Amino acid sequence: MQEGFRRHDEEFKRVWQSIENLRKDMQEGLRRHDEEFKRVWQSIENLRKDMQEGFRRHDRLIQELRVSIGSLGRRMGRDMEKLVLSIYKDQLMQLGIDEDKALRFEYIDREGLYGLKGKRYEFDIVVTNSHIDIMEVKSHADEEDIVVFYEKVNSIRQVIEQTYRAGIRRLVVVTVHIDKEAMDKAKELGVECVYGDIISD
Repeated sequence: MQEGFRRHDEEFKRVWQSIENLRKDMQEGLRRHDEEFKRVWQSIENLRKDMQEGFRRHDRLIQELRVSIGSLGRRMGRDMEKLVLSIYKDQLMQLGIDEDKALRFEYIDREGLYGLKGKRYEFDIVVTNSHIDIMEVKSHADEEDIVVFYEKVNSIRQVIEQTYRAGIRRLVVVTVHIDKEAMDKAKELGVECVYGDIISD
C-alpha cells in the first residue's frame, strides 16, 4: 500500500507540475498577447493622429480653394460686366451714357440702416451734369433681376445721392438677353433696358 501511495503522490506531483507549467505558459502567452494588443492600439492611435492631421490640412486647403474660387469668380464677373458694357457702348451713348466714365459704387450697410446688417450694394454709375445714371450689367436678366435692382437702388438712394451730391436720373439694365416678363416689369418700374435680344416663352 505504501508503494501505491508513493506512486500516487508522484503522479499527483507530475499532474501539478504539468498544471504549473501550463499556468506559466498561459501567463507568458497572455503577457505576449497584452504586448501585441498594446502595439496594435498604439498603431491605431498613431493612425488616428495622422488622419486628424490629414483632415486639418484637407480642411485648410478647401478653405483656401474656396477663397481663390470666390476671388476668381468676382474678377471674372467684373470682366464680364466690362465686356457687356463695351458691346453696347453705342446704345448707351444714344442715352447719353459714356461707359468709359462708369465708376464702381460700393456700399456696405454695416449698421443695417437700409436692410440686412452687413449687406453689400454694388453698382456701375455714371455721373453727368449733376445727374446719376445707375447701371446693372447682366448676361441674362429675368423679372426678379429687375425687381431686385430697383429695390436695391431705392433702398439706399439717399446714400448714393449724398455721396455724389447729385440726383439719380435713370436706372439702366444692360444685358445680352432679357426675358419678356423682365421687359414688362422694367417698363412698369421705369427702368430702362439696353439689350441684345428678348427671350419669350
